[in-house]
Amino acid sequence: PHQQQQQQQEQQQQQRQRQPEREAQQPRQPPAKALAPRSKAAGAKHVGLPELLEAVDSLYADRLRPYGRILRKRLAELAEAAGRPGPDVNVDALEVACSACASLRVQQEESGEWSALRKAQPEDFVDVYCPEDRYPEEMWDALAEFFAGPVGSALALPGGRYAAATEMRSKALACLSGFCLGELCHIMQLAISQKKILGYSNGMLVPFRLSQSAWKEELAAKQQPLVPPAAAALPAADGPAAAVRCATWEAVRRGLLELIAAMPPTQDSLQLSKLKHAFRTSFGMELSETHLGHAKLSELMQDPRVADLCSVRLQRHGYVLAPKDAARRQLVLSASGLPAELECLPETPRSAAA
Repeated sequence: PHQQQQQQQEQQQQQRQRQPEREAQQPRQPPAKALAPRSKAAGAKHVGLPELLEAVDSLYADRLRPYGRILRKRLAELAEAAGRPGPDVNVDALEVACSACASLRVQQEESGEWSALRKAQPEDFVDVYCPEDRYPEEMWDALAEFFAGPVGSALALPGGRYAAATEMRSKALACLSGFCLGELCHIMQLAISQKKILGYSNGMLVPFRLSQSAWKEELAAKQQPLVPPAAAALPAADGPAAAVRCATWEAVRRGLLELIAAMPPTQDSLQLSKLKHAFRTSFGMELSETHLGHAKLSELMQDPRVADLCSVRLQRHGYVLAPKDAARRQLVLSASGLPAELECLPETPRSAAA
């Protein structure tokens, strides 16, 4: 047994000595390459030039300006109609692909978006946000009658103008025949902003009488505050009968000035969608447009009592408030700083506000 154990130890030692020789004879594997960071152009190779030009030309035919987000949707629609997979491309990669196309010119728009335009083709696009109504009254009467009927009353359209217009075109209504998709988008916009045929409810477009917009108009007519459930449910220091404070016009002015003064040098505007949250967290009050007689916050900011401080502008990610020179002058003249206490209404019990 002693001799067998000694032989096994010698064999193991010989194997250890031969191991480096075997490793030297094997071909070396190249080191794994580090993954390159995803660039802005990632995904652009998935968009073919014929498909890209087809999508742009189809938007020209619809009299829709080929904004990047709309062009991306149209590419997916055309791919689905042709029975092929949609392009795997984001808006940034699509911009790179359009910039590389010799037939297209990428133009940066004031809203912060970009559009892809044909270099040798005139522009005849419909301005979807134009307030001018160029459509016959008979069309509006028929459209209002449709949304008052049983089919239209049960309809919930996507919240976006393009998606809503596309779905309405599929309904093949006689009153909308003959209009291009760009005009249908404009009709959807006017139906919301002026005609009060459609309104929003949970992000969808529904008949105006069933929308949150109609409810807010009722509150605005009575100058009653619209208190969000989250604010009404907040615990308070003085017990369950705590109150929700609503900003007065003077409080709105002072609050806007304080928010403008707190803006960093690199920031040139305030997000309108974050304004209520800013008033709630910074000043402990609700900025209720309905209490001040307006159904929309954007309309409140254009009221003459605050319109001298900032202007409402539409940008890529929504509406913003751009400070005016009058607001900056007031900040300069306020040598002692802004008052810490803002004027509010007498406290209103949350149960009554709800």
